[in-house]
Amino acid sequence: MEVVGHDHANELLAEGWKLLAVVPGGEPNAKMVVTYVLGKTKLFGMAAAIANARVLEPKD
Repeated sequence: MEVVGHDHANELLAEGWKLLAVVPGGEPNAKMVVTYVLGKTKLFGMAAAIANARVLEPKD
């Protein structure tokens, strides 16, 4: 994922994303910006099942 702006990048890092790279970027109005490249580890097997588990509410 590419993110422009350090505030948004910091929010995602706090959610568990990892910083992969910091690269120069540009916006349509030719303003130069810093682009943060973030990634997450893909989980497999039991780890994926636990991470995706949902709590089910009992039906009345």
